[in-house]
Amino acid sequence: MKYIITIFTIFALSANVFAQTAENKIEGFRTLKWGDEISNIMINGEVANFIETEKAKEGTFYILPSDNLMIGNVLLDEIKYVFSKKDDKFFKVSLTGKKEDVEQMKFIVNHKYGEHINETEKDDKIMRQWIVNNVTITLKDFTFNKFELLIESDWEAAEAYKKNTNVTDF
Repeated sequence: MKYIITIFTIFALSANVFAQTAENKIEGFRTLKWGDEISNIMINGEVANFIETEKAKEGTFYILPSDNLMIGNVLLDEIKYVFSKKDDKFFKVSLTGKKEDVEQMKFIVNHKYGEHINETEKDDKIMRQWIVNNVTITLKDFTFNKFELLIESDWEAAEAYKKNTNVTDF
């Protein structure tokens, strides 16, 4: 009996890891691809009209005034696109919504990428995290008022890895 339970547990864990990596590669958000330069982004055949909202240590945050704020059945309050400070390339998106929609957002992410792999409670929020290849998804469930979903790519490290593992000089 212990053998069967052990086999089942290993299968369940490996299925969850597979769900979060193999078939669900995240290339970007909507029509934006990780690493896109802000000046080169076109939406509906026109240069995207990004409006800067804040500068931070990690990069600059922008919104798109005509952005569709629906994700599934969740009406978001805001979508912020984050471009690196170093070279203005897209690497993160932040979605914020009302507290009452956090369970629907968690369902959406769980359905697409399997159960979260990390959960921590800190100060006024519970954070759940999914890792899909070189992308980290963090759902912050704040005690009051809102939730925030961060989707962050480490595309730069992934590109460097590809380049460094395909060296043909020696």
